[in-house]
Amino acid sequence: MAVVRSCWLIILSSLLWTSSQAKDLALGFVAPLTGPAAIYGQQAMAGAQAYLDGVNKAGGVNGHRLRLVVADDAFKADATVAHVRRLIQDDHVVAFVSGAGAANWDAVVKAGVLQDNYVPAVGVITAASLTRQPTHHNLFFLRPTIREEVERIFRQAGSMGMNRIAIL
Repeated sequence: MAVVRSCWLIILSSLLWTSSQAKDLALGFVAPLTGPAAIYGQQAMAGAQAYLDGVNKAGGVNGHRLRLVVADDAFKADATVAHVRRLIQDDHVVAFVSGAGAANWDAVVKAGVLQDNYVPAVGVITAASLTRQPTHHNLFFLRPTIREEVERIFRQAGSMGMNRIAIL
């Protein structure tokens, strides 16, 4: 929970740099809402919307309401890049929340869309190392890499005296 709060603090702090004349502040949400990974996107969207509803109910951020601008990339990298670009240009999002897929967000990074517009993406869901190396200053992850997960499993098993493990 502390990690989630930290990520939201990153997003909320980025709002301090936005125009004081904006009535609503737009946060982008590009994730698979259809297709093979839809369950990840649908759950993440519900969580993000619930959090924003709570923030707005409490008065917003410095009196500004937060609005979630949603786009379905159907877990296709080219759609992710197009939606991220469109939401920055047309909807003036100040940050992105969530998102899924190493190939999708690697494509966004390679396109330079976040970096060129100084927009962060917080809570991207990918366990692959691809998007994390080298470090991209506009991406903030919640989930560890697959390698980190496996290392932790074996470290925990070893601490419990297990020295023979089978993976099926």
